[in-house]
Amino acid sequence: MTEVLEFLRSNHFESPAHVDVFSTYSAGREVTVEVRDYGLGHDRSRYEVYAYFTDVPASERQLNVSYVLGNAADSVIHALEEVGMHWDVFKPTK
Repeated sequence: MTEVLEFLRSNHFESPAHVDVFSTYSAGREVTVEVRDYGLGHDRSRYEVYAYFTDVPASERQLNVSYVLGNAADSVIHALEEVGMHWDVFKPTK
């Protein structure tokens, strides 16, 4: 990962993010959780957490935000807690 960040910095990209990707399941569907770290210069919005159904194409997720949860915060825990408050969008409707 260090090599990627060094390459981005050397090519004048601003504030490259470190991204960790996790997968979990909810009601039999895979949910991808991305944790992005934008670095120290972003203070209150340093970390962003995005969660979305893996089987929904990116183009559809962009058009229908009900498939995606996202939040920025000053810590990973705060960002996860914000997403967690709305995790019920990944539960089946009855």
